[in-house]
Amino acid sequence: MEYVACTSPRSGEEFSEDASVIIEEGGIFLAAVIDTHHRDSYTREQASAVAQATAKAFRDGAEAPRARLLSALERADQFLLRYHPDFGAVVTAVEVRGTDMYVAQLGDSRLYRDARNSSGYRLLTPIHTAQNLNEIARMEPALLSGKFQVRVESHEGRVTHRLYARRWWKFWHRGGLVPTRSIGNTVYRPALSSQAEILTINLAQVPSQTLFTLCSDGAQATVERMYKRLHPHHRLVQMEEVRLMLEQGLVFEHDDDATAICFRL
Repeated sequence: MEYVACTSPRSGEEFSEDASVIIEEGGIFLAAVIDTHHRDSYTREQASAVAQATAKAFRDGAEAPRARLLSALERADQFLLRYHPDFGAVVTAVEVRGTDMYVAQLGDSRLYRDARNSSGYRLLTPIHTAQNLNEIARMEPALLSGKFQVRVESHEGRVTHRLYARRWWKFWHRGGLVPTRSIGNTVYRPALSSQAEILTINLAQVPSQTLFTLCSDGAQATVERMYKRLHPHHRLVQMEEVRLMLEQGLVFEHDDDATAICFRL
């Protein structure tokens, strides 16, 4: 297994609200990207500490296939609900055992792989936002209760679907929330689900030297540019070159924390 990781706080900030985990032991490879969010007055240093504490859940214990991912998510969820109820976190995590790769998806972080198409990549994970019609269908009972609503907002030509929660009789929670699945964040439940969507990838059917990338949404543009730049030579490039491309891409100003893990079997 070859892998590199790259992280960068948003421009002008010292601390990142992202966290990452990489574990390779006993024939198991586990990697996760965690992107926290909150709606109250926390410093970025506090948010960074919460992200790192949440990531710790993924480092504890080794269990049966898929169970490690699910138990890690449950531990992280309970940690946030108990100690930081105003925080939430989206997660994309992978667990590789033999020829199987299990993917746990919660929210709008991502898993990519290289592809022989014009963009040079394929997005493997669904994005859990209210733009996803499956998520709207899942949230229907909560939306019909009158305690939650989805608003479509536009800013500088960018359309965003946000989930809002009613906090009192007529006041809606400030700012809204883009992800519709997340660990933690008591205010938006049960419309906000903590149940991960689990995907299984048979690696025996994947070409050798395939380049996979986990990333938070803040690294999305950099990762997609990297794949396009590498196309069609993904499987020839050295991982050190991949790391340099990620770092160079994040040198430019970016308005969100960015974390990416690239790995190759």
